[in-house]
Amino acid sequence: MAVTNTTPKASIRVALLVCGTPIPSVAEPYGDYPVIFNNLLQDGLKELKGRKSIDTTTELVLEGFDVREGIYPEQVGDYDGIVITGSGKLPVILVNHQANKWLLSKSDQ
Repeated sequence: MAVTNTTPKASIRVALLVCGTPIPSVAEPYGDYPVIFNNLLQDGLKELKGRKSIDTTTELVLEGFDVREGIYPEQVGDYDGIVITGSGKLPVILVNHQANKWLLSKSDQ
């Protein structure tokens, strides 16, 4: 009789606030921001697993939000980390943790 491990895998949830697109010389070889950041973070996770600094079953979940379209995470507390990408017109993004609201102020206004 096989024993099945029912322990849930640990996950690291990261919200990626996409504020723009990479310049063509970066986008062509590496992709858009979600692809770039996912690859970088997955490489970092792999390194930590190799050093046995983190459980080998830990998974990274990166969820992108296009803040240019007004799309934000519903609950900030659902994520272990937040990454904000670069932009030619970088908006100022503020988080009101008490009210769980996102405030966006574009620098060109």
